[in-house]
Amino acid sequence: MMKVPQLHLEAYYPLWHNRTVALSKYVLTEPEGSALSPYALQTIRTMTLDGFEVGTDNVKPSIFENAVEF
Repeated sequence: MMKVPQLHLEAYYPLWHNRTVALSKYVLTEPEGSALSPYALQTIRTMTLDGFEVGTDNVKPSIFENAVEF
């Protein structure tokens, strides 16, 4: 239609490694009020009218293998 050569499907693959993780796969199921470990992670739970509801959970250390330092 635009007289531009058609690209192969491989041309559309991302040029970066997708480091997105499902947090639920790493959060440890623990009783309410459990002590925080060195692997505690503070996350946003839900959006509220005033901002966000934040929570802290102990997570599996392997989640940090996906972290990128800026």
